[in-house]
Amino acid sequence: RQFGMTIIFATPDELEALSMGDEIAIMRDGAIEQVGTPDDVYDRPANLYVAGKIGSPTINLFPGVVGAGGGDVDTPFGRLPLTARSVSGGEKTVIGVRPSDIRLASGDGGAIRAAVHLIEPLGDVTVVSFDAAGSVLRCVLPEQAAVGLNPGDATPITFDPSRIQVFRARDGLAIR
Repeated sequence: RQFGMTIIFATPDELEALSMGDEIAIMRDGAIEQVGTPDDVYDRPANLYVAGKIGSPTINLFPGVVGAGGGDVDTPFGRLPLTARSVSGGEKTVIGVRPSDIRLASGDGGAIRAAVHLIEPLGDVTVVSFDAAGSVLRCVLPEQAAVGLNPGDATPITFDPSRIQVFRARDGLAIR
């Protein structure tokens, strides 16, 4: 930016790409999977490959099946709404939730029942792995929110259904 020049910079370090690039291209086997701003590729990955490459800790992935009406998806954690998505009833999906989008629930109403599996303090944030319905979900919490959590603690967690990513299981492409 200082020199007013366009620079192409290749790096295997996703954090470096996200922090330095105005526009980034995610490549696999010499082909471009997605091009966009760092926010675009993080918030709206084109496929499972991009979703898994961008973000640290990596995105949480779990199976789902679209309900008969196409307006919701059944997951190991219960039924989640699908808004403005073009899917058919019975279609198998993979659901993605970013660790930063999972939070501790204030009560059990609509919360996912989980047990603390692992705690990784990182200074101002803590990565907490939860065992929920046979899946491990990683969550990034502010340090203060994680104080007092211990492995084995039953802790309800939740996430905003509008923040989920939905991918077709058959080809890994994002469903918009």
